Amino acid sequence: MTMKLAGRAVAVLAVAAVSLSGCKSDDPVAAPAPGVTTPAATSEAPAPSPSESTAADNGVAKLSADAILKKATTALAAAKSFHVSGNDVDGGQKILIDLKIAGKDGTGQITVGKAKLELLTVGGGRYFKANQAFWEQNAGGAQKAKVIVTVVGDRWVKVPAGDKNFAGMFDLFKVSDTLEPDGKVTKGAAKEVGGVPAITLTGHGKEGGSMYIATTGQPLPLEIDGNDKSTLKFSDYGATFADIKKPAANQVLDFAAISGK
Repeated sequence: MTMKLAGRAVAVLAVAAVSLSGCKSDDPVAAPAPGVTTPAATSEAPAPSPSESTAADNGVAKLSADAILKKATTALAAAKSFHVSGNDVDGGQKILIDLKIAGKDGTGQITVGKAKLELLTVGGGRYFKANQAFWEQNAGGAQKAKVIVTVVGDRWVKVPAGDKNFAGMFDLFKVSDTLEPDGKVTKGAAKEVGGVPAITLTGHGKEGGSMYIATTGQPLPLEIDGNDKSTLKFSDYGATFADIKKPAANQVLDFAAISGK
């Protein structure tokens, strides 16, 4: 199965490289904001799993592979919220993904090699944070990165409203094609994933791999495993994520402050 999120994670850095290449480094350095840490990535209460021991069989195991995948895609799109995390490898670089999605809002982190990026989209506002390795790769070298890190401090950088250059960075929160296969899909064996009964869907495209869909409760995806030992795990369906919230004013810096735009 294709790992759409992993592919997007790499694409995010490509988008960032173009969008941030003009960041200025010759302006007076502003004092960094007082240290403000990002709220802990926790949900307010344990979310129900897609399937509980008392849940009825949802019947998808009897369907064709394509029909199961269609139902899973519909169920994921309809989910109030969920958490997806995992790892992949691209071009020899390890990719780590940890996202929380609630409707059109979301927050999360991606790490590609040494570069780390935090993203937040809430109420139509888009924000990001990045470590020095990220800035070094995407803003024109170590000197510019050092200046930007000093200016930004621990604040979120706010993306201008309507800015299309950064749109690709936030595509990670689009779930419409997350489960899209890259070739033929066949139905495999039943198994349990995290204690939840599931049916296996096996991909026969270039990347191969397996996806596990819950067979009780809603037919939601539980896990995607690639042939290269990459994994994406889905959890916390229906959770309320306390860290998906608009940052306080003193936690935000407008992109113009570092780009001159």
